[in-house]
Amino acid sequence: MPELKAVIFDMDGVLIDSQLVYDEIVDVILQRFGHGNAPFELKQTLHGISTNDTWTILRERYSLPASVAELTEMELELFEARSARGEIPAMPFAFEAMKSLRQSGVKIAVATGNYRQKALETLRQNSAEALVDAVTSVDDVALAKPAPDLFLLAAKRLGVEPEHCLVIEDAPAGVKAARAAGMRVILFARPERARSNNCDADAVLASFEGVTLATIKTMI
Repeated sequence: MPELKAVIFDMDGVLIDSQLVYDEIVDVILQRFGHGNAPFELKQTLHGISTNDTWTILRERYSLPASVAELTEMELELFEARSARGEIPAMPFAFEAMKSLRQSGVKIAVATGNYRQKALETLRQNSAEALVDAVTSVDDVALAKPAPDLFLLAAKRLGVEPEHCLVIEDAPAGVKAARAAGMRVILFARPERARSNNCDADAVLASFEGVTLATIKTMI
């Protein structure tokens, strides 16, 4: 088994408990154009894909008159407002786990299908900038998850070969991206959700409480 030298965290649904907030923001924007809330099943299919892809899908489905760029800007404004009000909490013990891994000598990256501005703001609000060696976002790559580009770029910026990297993801698209990048991957999710997704992860992590390099190594 290759030595573990780096851990790459997804952001939404892993470092921050943001998915419900994004679902609500989708509904707010759809309502601006006279539509009702998006069905639960549709929202589930959007989890883990990039913001640009999300609004490309929704724009076509609802024939929205705004451009994808305008829709993503609306989302960003709504997200920032809710973040400023403290409505997007950190995932319990996630940043404590990150700190523990960093102190054990593991390099840390964040690779998100969201925008870099959101990622940097999330790290700032959680006093985690110094813990992270590299950030990759949808701004940096042509293809978002499930393409491996975000993770491969993160590994390159860390100076670590993909086989020495572990990804922590919460969505099937992210797990597929990690696999395509040649990396090991842990799904952060309840075990029953992992089974329902038929997810090809090395292991399932239900909580970050007490997570250390030693506990991670026992899982992979």
